[in-house]
Amino acid sequence: MVRAVLLATTVMMTAIAAPAWAGSPAASPMPGLSADLSLGGGAIWDSGSYSINTFLANARAALPLGGAFHVETEFRDNVEFQGGENINFISGYAHVYAQNQAYAFGIFGGHSALPSTYNLWSGGLEGQAFVGRLTIDAGVAFQNVDYMAVHGWSARLGGRYYLTPNTRIALTGLYYSFPGGSITGAEGSLEHRFANMPLSVFAKASWGTEDGYNLYSALGGIRISFDNPAATLQGHDKAVPWDSEQSLDTLAID
Repeated sequence: MVRAVLLATTVMMTAIAAPAWAGSPAASPMPGLSADLSLGGGAIWDSGSYSINTFLANARAALPLGGAFHVETEFRDNVEFQGGENINFISGYAHVYAQNQAYAFGIFGGHSALPSTYNLWSGGLEGQAFVGRLTIDAGVAFQNVDYMAVHGWSARLGGRYYLTPNTRIALTGLYYSFPGGSITGAEGSLEHRFANMPLSVFAKASWGTEDGYNLYSALGGIRISFDNPAATLQGHDKAVPWDSEQSLDTLAID
Protein backbone atom coordinates (compact mmCIF):
# COMPACT_ATOMS: atom_id res chain seq x y z
CA MET A 1 0.00 0.00 0.00
CA VAL A 2 1.17 3.48 -0.80
CA ARG A 3 0.97 5.81 2.21
CA ALA A 4 1.84 9.41 2.74
CA VAL A 5 4.92 9.64 4.93
CA LEU A 6 5.61 13.34 5.17
CA LEU A 7 9.23 13.29 6.22
CA ALA A 8 9.80 16.47 8.19
CA THR A 9 13.28 17.80 7.57
CA THR A 10 15.77 20.55 7.78
CA VAL A 11 14.86 23.85 6.33
CA MET A 12 14.53 25.18 2.87
CA MET A 13 16.41 28.04 1.27
CA THR A 14 16.75 29.94 -2.00
CA ALA A 15 19.11 32.76 -3.24
CA ILE A 16 22.03 34.55 -5.15
CA ALA A 17 25.46 33.93 -3.71
CA ALA A 18 27.24 36.57 -1.70
CA PRO A 19 31.05 36.67 -1.87
CA ALA A 20 32.84 34.51 0.67
CA TRP A 21 34.80 36.02 3.51
CA ALA A 22 38.37 34.82 3.40
CA GLY A 23 39.34 33.41 6.73
CA SER A 24 35.75 32.76 7.87
CA PRO A 25 35.22 29.14 8.97
CA ALA A 26 31.92 29.12 7.06
CA ALA A 27 33.16 30.93 3.96
CA SER A 28 32.50 29.35 0.59
CA PRO A 29 35.41 27.04 -0.37
CA MET A 30 35.52 28.41 -3.94
CA PRO A 31 34.44 31.66 -5.67
CA GLY A 32 30.82 31.63 -6.82
CA LEU A 33 29.90 28.56 -4.77
CA SER A 34 27.09 28.77 -2.22
CA ALA A 35 26.32 25.80 0.02
CA ASP A 36 24.70 24.78 3.27
CA LEU A 37 24.43 21.90 5.70
CA SER A 38 21.22 21.24 7.66
CA LEU A 39 20.83 18.96 10.68
CA GLY A 40 17.48 18.27 12.30
CA GLY A 41 15.43 15.88 14.36
CA GLY A 42 11.77 15.26 15.02
CA ALA A 43 8.92 12.77 14.91
CA ILE A 44 6.34 11.28 12.53
CA TRP A 45 2.99 10.00 13.82
CA ASP A 46 -0.63 9.23 12.94
CA SER A 47 -3.83 9.62 14.93
CA GLY A 48 -3.44 6.10 16.35
CA SER A 49 -0.47 4.26 17.81
CA TYR A 50 2.03 4.71 14.95
CA SER A 51 5.00 6.91 15.90
CA ILE A 52 8.68 7.08 14.88
CA ASN A 53 11.59 9.42 15.52
CA THR A 54 13.59 10.84 12.66
CA PHE A 55 16.98 12.51 12.09
CA LEU A 56 17.99 14.20 8.87
CA ALA A 57 21.21 15.58 7.40
CA ASN A 58 20.93 17.57 4.17
CA ALA A 59 23.80 19.12 2.18
CA ARG A 60 23.31 21.41 -0.82
CA ALA A 61 25.65 23.32 -3.12
CA ALA A 62 25.02 25.65 -6.08
CA LEU A 63 27.50 26.99 -8.63
CA PRO A 64 27.15 29.33 -11.66
CA LEU A 65 27.82 27.63 -14.99
CA GLY A 66 28.12 30.85 -16.99
CA GLY A 67 25.66 33.48 -18.10
CA ALA A 68 22.27 32.91 -16.48
CA PHE A 69 22.80 29.17 -15.98
CA HIS A 70 23.49 27.40 -12.68
CA VAL A 71 23.71 23.91 -11.25
CA GLU A 72 22.72 22.73 -7.77
CA THR A 73 23.32 19.34 -6.16
CA GLU A 74 21.79 17.83 -3.03
CA PHE A 75 22.57 14.88 -0.81
CA ARG A 76 20.33 13.80 2.04
CA ASP A 77 20.31 11.02 4.63
CA ASN A 78 17.09 10.54 6.60
CA VAL A 79 17.26 8.05 9.49
CA GLU A 80 14.07 6.79 11.13
CA PHE A 81 14.08 5.09 14.53
CA GLN A 82 11.38 2.76 15.84
CA GLY A 83 11.38 -0.10 18.34
CA GLY A 84 15.16 -0.25 18.65
CA GLU A 85 15.60 -0.47 14.86
CA ASN A 86 16.48 2.17 12.31
CA ILE A 87 16.22 2.57 8.54
CA ASN A 88 18.01 4.98 6.20
CA PHE A 89 16.49 6.87 3.28
CA ILE A 90 19.39 8.11 1.12
CA SER A 91 18.74 10.66 -1.65
CA GLY A 92 20.66 12.59 -4.27
CA TYR A 93 19.36 15.25 -6.69
CA ALA A 94 20.74 17.55 -9.38
CA HIS A 95 19.17 20.75 -10.73
CA VAL A 96 20.15 22.71 -13.86
CA TYR A 97 18.43 26.07 -14.21
CA ALA A 98 18.47 29.62 -15.53
CA GLN A 99 18.10 32.47 -13.04
CA ASN A 100 17.89 36.26 -13.00
CA GLN A 101 16.60 38.83 -10.52
CA ALA A 102 12.94 38.03 -11.36
CA TYR A 103 12.78 34.25 -11.70
CA ALA A 104 14.49 30.85 -11.76
CA PHE A 105 13.42 27.99 -14.05
CA GLY A 106 14.94 24.60 -14.83
CA ILE A 107 14.92 20.82 -14.80
CA PHE A 108 15.91 18.33 -12.14
CA GLY A 109 16.36 14.62 -11.56
CA GLY A 110 17.15 12.44 -8.60
CA HIS A 111 17.09 9.13 -6.83
CA SER A 112 16.00 8.06 -3.35
CA ALA A 113 16.63 4.62 -1.93
CA LEU A 114 15.76 2.52 1.05
CA PRO A 115 18.65 0.03 0.80
CA SER A 116 17.58 -3.50 -0.22
CA THR A 117 13.93 -2.38 -0.46
CA TYR A 118 13.07 0.18 -3.12
CA ASN A 119 14.38 2.83 -5.47
CA LEU A 120 12.41 6.01 -6.18
CA TRP A 121 13.36 7.92 -9.34
CA SER A 122 12.09 11.46 -9.95
CA GLY A 123 12.51 14.00 -12.73
CA GLY A 124 10.68 17.12 -13.84
CA LEU A 125 10.38 20.88 -14.18
CA GLU A 126 10.51 23.56 -11.49
CA GLY A 127 10.37 27.31 -11.24
CA GLN A 128 10.41 30.26 -8.86
CA ALA A 129 9.30 33.88 -9.12
CA PHE A 130 10.82 36.58 -6.91
CA VAL A 131 8.30 39.32 -6.07
CA GLY A 132 9.65 41.65 -3.41
CA ARG A 133 9.52 39.83 -0.08
CA LEU A 134 7.60 36.92 -1.63
CA THR A 135 9.05 33.92 -3.49
CA ILE A 136 6.57 31.70 -5.35
CA ASP A 137 7.74 28.12 -5.95
CA ALA A 138 6.18 25.44 -8.20
CA GLY A 139 7.18 22.11 -9.73
CA VAL A 140 5.86 19.02 -11.50
CA ALA A 141 7.58 15.66 -11.84
CA PHE A 142 7.28 12.07 -12.98
CA GLN A 143 8.08 9.40 -10.39
CA ASN A 144 8.80 5.70 -10.55
CA VAL A 145 9.12 3.22 -7.66
CA ASP A 146 10.76 0.11 -9.03
CA TYR A 147 9.99 -2.64 -6.54
CA MET A 148 6.25 -1.80 -6.55
CA ALA A 149 6.14 -1.05 -10.30
CA VAL A 150 4.35 2.19 -9.37
CA HIS A 151 4.48 5.11 -11.81
CA GLY A 152 3.00 8.45 -10.93
CA TRP A 153 3.36 12.19 -11.06
CA SER A 154 3.56 14.86 -8.42
CA ALA A 155 3.12 18.62 -8.16
CA ARG A 156 3.91 21.30 -5.62
CA LEU A 157 2.94 24.94 -5.20
CA GLY A 158 4.14 27.13 -2.38
CA GLY A 159 5.20 30.52 -1.19
CA ARG A 160 7.95 31.90 1.04
CA TYR A 161 7.49 35.29 2.67
CA TYR A 162 10.35 37.18 4.34
CA LEU A 163 9.18 39.09 7.40
CA THR A 164 12.72 40.51 7.42
CA PRO A 165 15.68 39.62 5.19
CA ASN A 166 16.66 37.05 7.86
CA THR A 167 13.26 35.65 8.90
CA ARG A 168 11.12 33.51 6.59
CA ILE A 169 7.75 31.79 6.84
CA ALA A 170 6.71 29.29 4.17
CA LEU A 171 3.76 27.15 3.16
CA THR A 172 3.71 24.48 0.44
CA GLY A 173 0.94 22.28 -0.92
CA LEU A 174 1.86 18.86 -2.36
CA TYR A 175 -0.03 16.37 -4.53
CA TYR A 176 1.02 12.92 -5.74
CA SER A 177 -1.04 10.81 -8.15
CA PHE A 178 -0.45 7.11 -8.79
CA PRO A 179 -2.56 4.27 -10.28
CA GLY A 180 -5.45 3.63 -7.92
CA GLY A 181 -5.01 6.58 -5.61
CA SER A 182 -3.46 9.90 -4.65
CA ILE A 183 -1.72 11.62 -1.75
CA THR A 184 -2.32 15.21 -0.65
CA GLY A 185 -0.06 17.03 1.76
CA ALA A 186 1.03 20.39 3.13
CA GLU A 187 4.12 21.71 4.88
CA GLY A 188 4.70 24.90 6.85
CA SER A 189 7.99 26.24 8.21
CA LEU A 190 9.69 29.10 10.00
CA GLU A 191 13.41 29.91 9.75
CA HIS A 192 15.58 32.66 11.21
CA ARG A 193 19.21 33.43 10.36
CA PHE A 194 21.25 35.26 12.96
CA ALA A 195 22.64 38.59 11.78
CA ASN A 196 26.30 38.57 10.66
CA MET A 197 26.48 34.81 11.22
CA PRO A 198 26.26 31.79 8.90
CA LEU A 199 23.89 30.02 11.33
CA SER A 200 20.10 29.75 11.20
CA VAL A 201 17.48 27.79 13.16
CA PHE A 202 14.24 26.37 11.79
CA ALA A 203 11.07 24.49 12.64
CA LYS A 204 8.63 22.81 10.29
CA ALA A 205 5.47 20.73 10.39
CA SER A 206 3.90 18.50 7.73
CA TRP A 207 0.65 16.67 7.08
CA GLY A 208 -0.29 14.06 4.47
CA THR A 209 -3.37 11.99 3.72
CA GLU A 210 -4.25 9.03 1.52
CA ASP A 211 -7.60 7.19 1.57
CA GLY A 212 -8.48 8.76 4.92
CA TYR A 213 -5.19 7.80 6.54
CA ASN A 214 -3.47 10.89 7.99
CA LEU A 215 0.17 11.23 8.90
CA TYR A 216 1.84 14.18 10.67
CA SER A 217 5.42 15.26 11.30
CA ALA A 218 7.32 17.97 13.13
CA LEU A 219 11.02 18.78 12.96
CA GLY A 220 13.47 21.38 14.23
CA GLY A 221 17.13 21.97 13.53
CA ILE A 222 19.98 24.21 12.43
CA ARG A 223 21.47 25.22 9.12
CA ILE A 224 25.06 26.31 8.49
CA SER A 225 25.47 28.42 5.34
CA PHE A 226 28.78 28.50 3.50
CA ASP A 227 28.72 32.04 2.17
CA ASN A 228 29.42 35.54 3.45
CA PRO A 229 28.44 35.52 7.15
CA ALA A 230 27.00 39.00 6.57
CA ALA A 231 24.67 37.63 3.88
CA THR A 232 20.94 37.34 4.58
CA LEU A 233 18.64 34.34 4.58
CA GLN A 234 16.73 35.79 1.63
CA GLY A 235 19.98 36.28 -0.27
CA HIS A 236 21.18 32.74 0.43
CA ASP A 237 17.80 31.34 -0.64
CA LYS A 238 18.24 32.84 -4.10
CA ALA A 239 21.74 31.40 -4.36
CA VAL A 240 20.66 27.86 -3.38
CA PRO A 241 17.05 27.84 -4.56
CA TRP A 242 15.97 24.19 -4.64
CA ASP A 243 15.12 21.79 -1.83
CA SER A 244 13.77 18.43 -3.00
CA GLU A 245 12.83 17.43 0.54
CA GLN A 246 10.21 20.14 0.34
CA SER A 247 8.89 18.87 -2.98
CA LEU A 248 8.35 15.52 -4.67
CA ASP A 249 10.32 13.24 -2.42
CA THR A 250 8.55 14.59 0.66
CA LEU A 251 5.69 12.26 -0.28
CA ALA A 252 7.59 9.08 0.40
CA ILE A 253 6.45 5.60 -0.53
CA ASP A 254 5.87 3.15 2.29
